[in-house]
Formats: sequence, structure tokens, C-alpha cells
Amino acid sequence: MDFKKIITATLISALTLGIFAQEVINVEQGPKDMSKGSRNAFTVVIPESKLKKVQKEWNDYIKKGAKGKVEELNGEIVLNGAVNKNISATPFTIYSKFLETPTGVRLTAFISQNDSVEFSSDPSSDKNIASNKYIRDFAVLAYKDVVQDQVDVENDKLSKLKEELADLRKEEDKSIKKISAAKRDISKAELNTATAKSEILTKINQITTQKDVVARLNNSLGNEQKEAEKTLKGLENDKKKLENNIEKMGKDIDKSNEEIRNEERNIDESKRKQSAKERDIDNQKAEVQKAEQKLNNIK
Repeated sequence: MDFKKIITATLISALTLGIFAQEVINVEQGPKDMSKGSRNAFTVVIPESKLKKVQKEWNDYIKKGAKGKVEELNGEIVLNGAVNKNISATPFTIYSKFLETPTGVRLTAFISQNDSVEFSSDPSSDKNIASNKYIRDFAVLAYKDVVQDQVDVENDKLSKLKEELADLRKEEDKSIKKISAAKRDISKAELNTATAKSEILTKINQITTQKDVVARLNNSLGNEQKEAEKTLKGLENDKKKLENNIEKMGKDIDKSNEEIRNEERNIDESKRKQSAKERDIDNQKAEVQKAEQKLNNIK
């Protein structure tokens, strides 16, 4: 059991859980300058968000079940005919504007039945409480969407690291197979070399015998001497071929040994890279866990 890894994972987990306290989205109420003058509006900041994306999500959010169309008037997004039974039994109007800040996007909105009746004027009224929840629910959803994107990015990084580790392991497997093939080639070449050396000894004996034959037939009549010399030449050629084959197989063995050494170096380098990649994966898993914990802590 690798206690070092267990301790490291435990520390990472403990640190991760401690990094992100519960992220609470708060909606503030107070006078704000709107296109209809100073209004007691709802204000909330969606952390880490971008203006264009939040505006689109807000338009989609307020259009659900709406009787009217979303319009942009005087720098504000206006929807006449918004529908939410928790806020009002009848359609209402939403005025909203956005500001991108260093910490996120600030949404300011007021909700009214008409231009003179604001739902945010009485903090204790049911309409005010429901409107506050309506704004806050959107902010929570929008921020969760931001952090979910972060989770996805971290998971993509983790997946890429795992793929890179798998590629390294495949390369190591290839090196192992190449080494096995090279060792088989060496064994085969060594066996063939031994066989060839045995055959050379046989050829040497045959050559010695044939030389005696040629010597005995020296100055003999007919073609016997020529045939004997031809046979001797053939034996000497066979011996030379065997010697050449042995030399070639020796070079093949040297080449296979060199390949083995190269692949062994590749394996050592691959193992080093795998160890580093495994550390990267452990670190990235911690980043994923942090992002997921951050998402879970949004309330």
C-alpha cells in the first residue's frame, strides 16, 4: 500500500474542502437610477461571469412563458408581459440593466405591475419576497453555469492528461514488444550461427579429403582431375558462403543488441515521463475536485 499517495490525497482533499467556503449569492435592494427615474431596484452580482453570456441567459430566463417580447430601450432590457405565478397572477414588466465589473456582472432590475406600482417598494410584501427570489434564482443559475464551465475545462485537462499517459504506456508496450522481437532474432541468429559453424567444420573435413583426391589425380588422363578440382572449388565456395553468413548474422546480432539498448533507454524515459504525468494527473484531479466543490458550494 502506497501510504505516501494516501497521505498526499488526504491532504489535497482537506485543502480542497477548506479553500472554498459556501458561496452565497446575495440580492440587495435600494434606490437605483433607471430609465424610469430612481427606483427601488434589486441588485445582484454574478461572480466571474461575462456580460454577453449573462445577458443572453437573462433574456432566456425572463422569456419563459412571457406574453411579450424582450426589447432593449434606453440602455435597458425591458420585457412587458413577463409571467411568474409566484410573483403575480397577472403579467408584469421587468426593467433590467447590466454592468461588467472586475469581479463579475452586476444585474440591476426592478419589477412592476405598471410604471407606478413597484414590487420592490415594500420589502416585507409577498411580491417583493417572490421578486427577490426570482432575481436570486437567476443569479445562482448563472453563476453555477460559469463554474460548471470551469469544471468542464478542468475535466477536459484531466482527460487530456490521461490520454497522454495512455499514449506513453502504449509507447512503452511497443518498446517492450520490439525488445522481445529483437531477442527472438538474436536467439535465431545464434542458433543459425552455431549450425553454420558446425557445417563449416564439415566442409573443412570435406575440403581436406577432396584436396587429397585432387593430389592423387594430378596429371591423370581424362577429366577426372578437372572434375575433382571443380568439386573442391564448390566445397570452398560453400565454406565461404557459410563464413559470410556467420559474419552477416553477427552484424544482425549487434544491430539487435543496439535496438534493445535503444528501446531500454526509451522505456526508462517513458517511465520517467509516466511518473511525471501521473503527478500531473493527481494535481489535476485536485483541480477538478476544487472546481466541483466550488460548484457544490454555490447557494
